[in-house]
Amino acid sequence: MRVFLTGGTGLVGRHIVPELLGAGHSVLALSRNETSHAKLKASGCSIHPGDLTNLEALKSAAADPSVDAIIHTAFDHNWSKFVASCEMDRKVIEAIGHRLAELKSSKPFVVTSGTMLITPTAGSDGRLQAGKESDAFEANSPTPRKHSEELSDALAERHGVNTITVRLSPSVHSGQEDKQGFIHIITKMCKEKGQAAYAGEGQNRWNAVHVKDAAALYRRIVEVEYAQVESGQTTFAPHPAKRAHAVGEQSVAFKDIAGAIGKKNNLPVVSLEGDAFGAHYSMFQYFVAKDNPISSQYSGDTYGWKPTQIGLLEDIEKYYPVL
Repeated sequence: MRVFLTGGTGLVGRHIVPELLGAGHSVLALSRNETSHAKLKASGCSIHPGDLTNLEALKSAAADPSVDAIIHTAFDHNWSKFVASCEMDRKVIEAIGHRLAELKSSKPFVVTSGTMLITPTAGSDGRLQAGKESDAFEANSPTPRKHSEELSDALAERHGVNTITVRLSPSVHSGQEDKQGFIHIITKMCKEKGQAAYAGEGQNRWNAVHVKDAAALYRRIVEVEYAQVESGQTTFAPHPAKRAHAVGEQSVAFKDIAGAIGKKNNLPVVSLEGDAFGAHYSMFQYFVAKDNPISSQYSGDTYGWKPTQIGLLEDIEKYYPVL
């Protein structure tokens, strides 16, 4: 199988590459400059010149008859222009998706979203139950990235494109490699403020996944979906949206996350509320305070995927650097 990959030098993408190559597949990677060309070639990829603003380059790669599947992980993580980055992401999905629709192609098109876009339902005890892949994104979510998932669903349900949305955990943890993920960002904020903070009693829960486990899920998705296309099980026709959860741990109390960050960086661990909590985490306060327990059982059963790497708290303790 030949896979067109965006974001091949990013945190998740650079782990997807060896996953695919190690399984005997080949990778055609979007590459925006000579530095990226060199990194991607060294990792074993073929190069497709272009970037996320070059929609024609993206459409030509998607239409390439030698490409059997598409994985889109590229995203501009400059938080100062987050809204613009989300709109760019939506345009990329739109361009590739509409090109596949024009061709009436059923090749798998895997896009990337996040579990923070959904709010699980409450159980009889009032606490949120673990969210499932069948749960739709939260329409009133404050993050504009919801429009990418909305578009991915529409491409499948209205146009017949074989989109699969991977919802990543808020923490795709990677120890020393993490230079832009939430744990790195939160740790920097805590270091600057001189304390590691959680909201209220700190019982809101995050889910988490190791980057290597996340990469393995992307590989399994394209393998399973491509096999279904080849067998005739999947055809070009409108169908229910497909979603997968890249979640290794469905529930980690944020108080424990703050505790691990504080212990590693020799910071006091404190509870904050209201304006004090908002001042501590600024634009990230919504994410830090969100209760987001998430299940990935359906993803594991459907794609034959099982997380095998260490958990978030152990990763922080053993492998995250002291900032």
